[in-house]
Amino acid sequence: MTKENSLTTIKANTLPALQLSKEEFLKTFSPAKCLRAMAKYKTPVQCSLAADVPTIAAVRKTYGEEYISGYIKLWIMNLYDFFGKQPLNDMQLDEAAFLCIEGRYYLNLADINAVFTILKKSAADINPQKIVKAFEDYDIRRAKDFYNHTLTTDVHPDYGTRTADLKRLKIGDYKPKK
Repeated sequence: MTKENSLTTIKANTLPALQLSKEEFLKTFSPAKCLRAMAKYKTPVQCSLAADVPTIAAVRKTYGEEYISGYIKLWIMNLYDFFGKQPLNDMQLDEAAFLCIEGRYYLNLADINAVFTILKKSAADINPQKIVKAFEDYDIRRAKDFYNHTLTTDVHPDYGTRTADLKRLKIGDYKPKK
């Protein structure tokens, strides 16, 4: 495989959103546009199954660590504007953005939109601790909901539907070796 062919393969395997320039990405996925575009993802399970929505890890890999951190800061500033509050200073913004996404690179833009939408709908006031706590609470809820969803539907995103495989493997057919 030539270098040119391998680059074409790599580009073909990425989401269209990640082929945008940094400026185009921000225009396309600004908080105001995400609010409308991601409204169809109403539950954490729907967000986690949104295969067409880039994850934090994918955005980070494509555009860099500073870019994804700046993107989260944009959401935080939007939240503060929504509440009509004085903006955070640079240090507070950096720390809040870092704590929101630290260890949560599997979340996608629909998840981010969901967290900030929940904050806009339910919080009477906002501060950096509430934002970080909202990410923690959402992360826990997402894990529980997805676990319960996989138990009831027996669908595993990495492996596909296992129902047919499980029907072939009957417990009664098991015979231990002697």
